[in-house]
Amino acid sequence: MSAVFLSYASEDAAAAMRIRDALQAAGVEVWFDQSELRGGDAWDAAIRKRIKECALFVPVISANSDARDEGYFRLEWKWAVDRSHLMADDRTFILPVAIDGAAEGSSRVPDRFREVQWSRLADAESLAAFAARARRLLDDKPRESVSRSPPANVETGDALERARHAASLQPRNAFAHRELGILLARAGHVREAVAALRTALQLDAKAGFTHYYLSIVRLLEGDALEARGWAQKEVLTAPRLLAIAMAEHTLGHAAESDAALARSIEDHGGDCAYQIAAAIAWRGEKDRAFKWIERAWAQRDPALPSLPVDPLFKSLHADARWPAFARKAAFVD
Repeated sequence: MSAVFLSYASEDAAAAMRIRDALQAAGVEVWFDQSELRGGDAWDAAIRKRIKECALFVPVISANSDARDEGYFRLEWKWAVDRSHLMADDRTFILPVAIDGAAEGSSRVPDRFREVQWSRLADAESLAAFAARARRLLDDKPRESVSRSPPANVETGDALERARHAASLQPRNAFAHRELGILLARAGHVREAVAALRTALQLDAKAGFTHYYLSIVRLLEGDALEARGWAQKEVLTAPRLLAIAMAEHTLGHAAESDAALARSIEDHGGDCAYQIAAAIAWRGEKDRAFKWIERAWAQRDPALPSLPVDPLFKSLHADARWPAFARKAAFVD
C-alpha cells in the first residue's frame, strides 16, 4: 500500500518530483504517477484503488492547477474528497501543498481543501519540514487522537536513524544527505554533520540551505568568521541574509548584522518568520524573538516543531515564557 498519494497537474511535474524526493528521503513511501496518458476504465480503477488505500493524499496546488478548467488531477481530488467524507473529523488525510503564490481563499480547489491546513513549499526548508510532518503523521497512524499528544520530534534518535538509512539507500541524493547533516548537527554530532553537508554540496552545489546549515554548525562551534564565509555562499536569499546577520553579530559587527536582518525582514517576513525568530534569538533579543515566534505560529510555519530543541533558541530557555512556547510549537502539524 502506498503511504502517500501525490496528485498534481502535469505542468507541475518537476515540482512534484521534488516533493516526492523529499518524502522518500524522509523514509516515506510515495505513489507518484509520471504517465502522460491518463484515463480509461482500467486506469481509473487503479487510481481509485490507490486513493482508497493511501494513508495521506497530497494535492499540489499552483497557478498551473488554477489555470486548468479540466484535468485528471481534478478527478483524483474529487475521489479523495469523497473518501474523506467517510472519515472521522479528527483524522488527517488531505494535506494540500501550495508551490507558488496560490491563495487558499481564491484557488480553484474543492471546499474540503480549505477546511484543512495548507503547507507552502517555498524553499528547501519548508519542503523538508513538510516531509518531516508527513512522516510524523504516518508514524501516528492508524489513529490520531483528538487529544493530540505531542508528535514525535524530528530530532529523536529514530528520526536520525531513518535519515542515516535514507542517505545510505540514496547515496546520490543531495537532499537526503542535507537532511542527515541537519539532524546530526542538532544531535551534537558536529563532525558527522559537516561531512554529510559537504557530501550534499558535492552532489548539488546549488542545494538551498546547505551553506546556511554549514554556517550554523560553525557558529555553534564558535568560529563566526568561517560561519560568515559559508553564509555568503548560500544560494537562497533569505537564509543567506539571516546567517550573515548571526555571524556578523557574533563578530561584533552590529551595523552589518542589523542591515542583513532588516533586509531579510523586509523581503521575507511574510514567509520566514521561524528563521527570523531564530536569528533574533541568536542575537539575544528575547522580547523581539518571542514576537517573531508568535508570527511563525500565526503563519503555521512548518518548522515550528523543531523549536524545543533548536540550538539557535538557547538564549530563550531560561525565560519564563519559554516552556509555554515550546509546548505550543509541538502541536503544529
